[in-house]
Amino acid sequence: MSHLKKKKKMKIGFPYLKKKASGDVLMDATFHTCIAFGIYDDEKEEVELIEAEKVANEVEGGLLAFFKKNGVANLISPKCHTMAAKFFQDNHLNIFRALSDDLLENVMMLKNRMLQPFGVEEVLASSCGTDCGACSSDCSSK
Repeated sequence: MSHLKKKKKMKIGFPYLKKKASGDVLMDATFHTCIAFGIYDDEKEEVELIEAEKVANEVEGGLLAFFKKNGVANLISPKCHTMAAKFFQDNHLNIFRALSDDLLENVMMLKNRMLQPFGVEEVLASSCGTDCGACSSDCSSK
């Protein structure tokens, strides 16, 4: 059973960190800490960026709406907080665990089915409720 949605063209969301002088795009550790959100368009081989602050302040519906509006069904991130993974999964976005911080390496691995999704088991087994503000854990998501 594959977790990767099959489409003619693929758009992949990721937490953006920076672009190196070589042109390589690096991912931040999580969507929670990144300065911008990115979408990699596999068909055009292009990256679209939007600042995290702009999404928070100007995009109605926030990050989920930004990804959905742009046709993103798959996400890649080195780490993902439990509440975020549950949120993405509940909203039909597949989130895969990156194996490096290099975007194109991870896109290639995703296309070759080498990346593993953040497991439903780890999300369901977590002590997370529905709102981080109501949580009394020492989780770094808050």
